Amino acid sequence: MRRLLHLLYIPLLICTANAQNLVSVSSTSVEKKFITDLRDASLSLELRSKITNTSNHNISLKWNRTVINQPFEWETQVCDKNSCYLPAFNTNYDPAAGILLPVSLAPGASFDLLLHIFPNRTPGTGVFDIDISQTGKPENILSSISFSTIVESMTFTSEVTNKIDLKIFPNPAIDYFELVNNNLVHKVVLYNLIGRKVRTYDATNGRRYNISDIPSGIYLVGLLDEQNNVLKTLRLSKKTFRP
Repeated sequence: MRRLLHLLYIPLLICTANAQNLVSVSSTSVEKKFITDLRDASLSLELRSKITNTSNHNISLKWNRTVINQPFEWETQVCDKNSCYLPAFNTNYDPAAGILLPVSLAPGASFDLLLHIFPNRTPGTGVFDIDISQTGKPENILSSISFSTIVESMTFTSEVTNKIDLKIFPNPAIDYFELVNNNLVHKVVLYNLIGRKVRTYDATNGRRYNISDIPSGIYLVGLLDEQNNVLKTLRLSKKTFRP
C-alpha cells in the first residue's frame, strides 16, 4: 500500500513542478513607498512585475486580483499585455461574466503586469494579491504576486504652496491681466510661442498688466522672483474685443 501511494505521489509532484515551471516572475513581492502630492485628484501610482513564459509552448494566462487591504477611497486598475481594465474588473478571464481576454504568451515571451493605484487624495496603506494561472486550469496557481504600498502626502512649505497657487486672470484677456497670489513675483515676462520676449513688467500687488496693444494669440507668461528664477510659466490667451 505504501509503495502504491508513493507511485501515485511521484506523478503528482511532476505535474506540480511542470505547472510551476511554466512562468517566471521578476518579483513575487513588490513593495514601494510613495511620498507625493495628494492634492492631485487624478494622481496615479504604479507597481509592476514582469511575467515570462519559461515553457517550450504557447500558454494562455489568467490573472485574478484580490484586495487584501486599502483605504475606502482608493481604486486600483490592472494593466496587462492586452488592455488596462476598469477598477471594477478583478480578472481578465471569466467566461461566466463574458470576460474573455487571456494573455497569450509564446515561449520566452514576457509582459509587464501593472497595478495602478488611484489614491483619490487619501494617504494610506494597500496590499493586493494577483494570482496567475492558465485559462484551461484556473485552479492551478502558477504564481502569486503580492503588491504592497504606503502612500503619504509630501509636506509643503508656504512658499511652495504659493508657487503652486500662482494664477493669472482674466484668461482669456482682452486689455489686461492680473496676478493671483503674487507675493513671490518680482517680474512678469510675456513671451510669444517661439520664445521671443514681447514685454516685461515689474510686479506689484494689484497691478493690471496692459496687453491692449499686442496681437491676439497665445502667449507664455513667465513669473520670476527677485533672483530672476522662474517660479511658474502660465499660458495666456489674448483676445480682441469685437462689438
